[in-house]
Amino acid sequence: MATTLTSANERYVPKKMEAVPCMLCGDKEYKIHELFGDQNQWRYVECKNCSNIYLNPRPAYNEEFTDVAYDQYAMDRDLVTLKGEVSPSTRKVIDRYKITLNELEKKYNKKGKILDLGCITGEFLIAAKECGWEPYGIDISKPMVDHINQTLKIPAKAGEFEHMDLSDWGKFDVIFCSHVIEHIPHPNTWMSTFKKYLKEDGILVLNIPNQMAPGSKLKRLSKKLKLRKPKWDHWRSPDHLYEPHIKSMKYLIDKNDFKLLDIYTYSNSEKEKQGALTKLFQKKLKWGSKLRLFAKLK
Repeated sequence: MATTLTSANERYVPKKMEAVPCMLCGDKEYKIHELFGDQNQWRYVECKNCSNIYLNPRPAYNEEFTDVAYDQYAMDRDLVTLKGEVSPSTRKVIDRYKITLNELEKKYNKKGKILDLGCITGEFLIAAKECGWEPYGIDISKPMVDHINQTLKIPAKAGEFEHMDLSDWGKFDVIFCSHVIEHIPHPNTWMSTFKKYLKEDGILVLNIPNQMAPGSKLKRLSKKLKLRKPKWDHWRSPDHLYEPHIKSMKYLIDKNDFKLLDIYTYSNSEKEKQGALTKLFQKKLKWGSKLRLFAKLK
């Protein structure tokens, strides 16, 4: 478990490794993109066909890996407490989520049932409820889902999204998935499941990292030139199975019969009222460290 490795200050060594093809297109041809880890023991490669950047080889995606990779997320969240109290830091997160909800309402004329996939401790669900939406949550962590159900009184289920039966919830006006899809081994399967539970005119919102942001490129270059040391806790697992960027995400969206409505970058400090320079940097040039995309079924 991540908690045990951290407290014992032990190195993460997976019990089993596996070589994999590109999880977006299935191609096996690649070039080396980046070595990382405190000993450069992990490797991202770039698919020569679709430009997807993915971990290869990688730890076998099983219970042993997911325990190590995701238990620490719950530990690190200084957000909603188990008593349901909203701290000032939590309120900032909730207010940032309202920016996306506001965009869905004003730009896409959406309101109604919304599914938060990877809801963790429920900040987005709180934001949606406060904005008048009908929120539902899914998370792989049963303790987090118990917290959502019991403390926040919002419907939530625990399990692996692609294997869950959500027929009792019906279909959704919006599915929101924030910094989750890059953690899973079969994104095409998730795209098919999105289609299964989206209404015909429903909207998919994905928040993801931007591997090709100038800041990310600069960090990789400085590390390659040995101008900076790797910052990687030796107990940490490589939980991002692939590193999204605009080109690869456009490929994934189009391949799965979605239509891209908009894509732009943002940062954790985003404000609803942005200045001209920020809009140029994030919306026009798309240089921010994180990507947000809106898509609907074709």
